[in-house]
Amino acid sequence: RRGRVIDNGFDAKRFRPDAEAAGALRNELGIEEALLIGLVARYHPMKGHEVFLEAAAILARERPDVHFLLVGRGVSPQNPALRDLFASPALAGRVHCPGERQDTPRLTAALDIASSSSWGEAFPNAVGEAMSCAVPVVATDVGDARRIVAEAGLVVPAGNAEALAQAWRHLIESPSLRKSMGARGRERVLRLFSMENMVDGYLTLYEEVLHG
Repeated sequence: RRGRVIDNGFDAKRFRPDAEAAGALRNELGIEEALLIGLVARYHPMKGHEVFLEAAAILARERPDVHFLLVGRGVSPQNPALRDLFASPALAGRVHCPGERQDTPRLTAALDIASSSSWGEAFPNAVGEAMSCAVPVVATDVGDARRIVAEAGLVVPAGNAEALAQAWRHLIESPSLRKSMGARGRERVLRLFSMENMVDGYLTLYEEVLHG
């Protein structure tokens, strides 16, 4: 009865569309013409990296033009929990793991599709950051992901690698849909999940409490 929800806000000045980022990152990775699907998350069992890699192997077998970017601490072929999945022949030379980075706004803006494969979340910030960069999102249906994404992407069941791969496939085959979802995501962040909205929410709450 007394509850108040104040959504996280995203810095739309840092996380913004960047026309030069895509080419720069592909040059860095040596994949100039490839489509790039990414997941930005430190390694943790809850983040579902194994589901992402299983889905990546499914898609890679039929789409030689797709590469995958995994950004985050502890995400690498040397991770014992992920080693066997990285060893899939379908993923040879197709998965790029730059580790923990400080330039996630640029990396996110360079993606064709951003993804979240988590088994559980509260309010997944990486999803909103991708939307702020006008990148379409495919996320698992956990926490507030469905409410955040709405018409800016696709939502699939948690733990279902085939559904994740199918959603990626759908967006890859429809460039116009990717573009429109990306635009809607940026608009949605500016309208509902801006840093200014979050600050205003807290200020309003503090004023109501202080004045009884």
